[in-house]
Amino acid sequence: MKNPLNLPKYLPYIFRRRFKGKYIIIESDDWGMQQSINDGGIEYLKSKYGEDQFTRWTTDALESVDDISRLFEVLNEHKTDFEKPPIITANFITHNIDYSNDRELLFKPMSDILGNKSTASLSALYRKGIRDGLLFPQLHGYSHYNINKLNVFFNTIEGKELFDCGFLTGESTLKGKTNAFHSELISKNNLIDKQLKYAVDEFIKFFGFKPQTIIPPHFILDSEILPLIKKNGIEGIQASNRLVDSRKKRLRKPFFRKTSNIIWIPRNARLDPHPEYNFYADQCFNRIRDAFESKMPAIIDFHRVNFAGKYNREYRDRSLNELQILLLKVKNYWPEVKFVTTADIIKICQTKSNRIR
Repeated sequence: MKNPLNLPKYLPYIFRRRFKGKYIIIESDDWGMQQSINDGGIEYLKSKYGEDQFTRWTTDALESVDDISRLFEVLNEHKTDFEKPPIITANFITHNIDYSNDRELLFKPMSDILGNKSTASLSALYRKGIRDGLLFPQLHGYSHYNINKLNVFFNTIEGKELFDCGFLTGESTLKGKTNAFHSELISKNNLIDKQLKYAVDEFIKFFGFKPQTIIPPHFILDSEILPLIKKNGIEGIQASNRLVDSRKKRLRKPFFRKTSNIIWIPRNARLDPHPEYNFYADQCFNRIRDAFESKMPAIIDFHRVNFAGKYNREYRDRSLNELQILLLKVKNYWPEVKFVTTADIIKICQTKSNRIR
């Protein structure tokens, strides 16, 4: 007999933890991921497939000093508006494709990429953002990709051409092709044990502290990986309401509660003014209101692509403008709001005085 109410779908919400205060978390994925290393890869895709096949990911890029400075300017404008002011939980990829070796597919740790003279200013800005309470890094993964699939493509003619352009993964950013190299945290990835350890170790080496949470790349996670995640010191998993496994089965875990020895943290709001998504400040504000009415923290998905302006300044400026509008609206309606990090919300989940049940 079919269940017309589809009750399992709502169980994570029904059995969620409820909170006394109003909290907002801004989670931002893909930090530290290079994408196209110059505009040559993007021009190659434009000439071969046409710009009409681009998605927002095609013009994504490693965040620049200008991008982050502009983001921090918006956040700093609201430094004194709240007891706990706006802060970004920035989820970092720790390894990027090594384009200096065309014989085999290799990866460079971010300490190599972000530790040279050309990127010294960006690294310094990360650290300033952390000190100033504007940025709190967490882990996204090793490379973001299924390296086995990517390696097969690397050895094709098309792969070699894109590699030479500095954008091996470029084809997977085009319409209809975005699933090409999914995903990292799956049981069929026989390298995941090493990759996850490398990612955690590199994160600690670069930032000087251990990550407490992870957001699985492409929102794909096999439950068989959970013991490995816990073994590497991860206490919480982000975007739990969006996760599926490699068999496309939805993972359903009670929100803000510990199961499988992990706290599961959903996302229930989104800010992305790209014309293919249309998640503007007003829509995000409405989702925040819904979360508060349900006695839940509001957790906003605000990807790095939204403000990575190296190849798409218009998108960046529009996104930061919408963020400004949103923060002003939150200030007017809920001045008692506390902006916290994903790691903070884990502590709050574990403190009885901060929750209803």
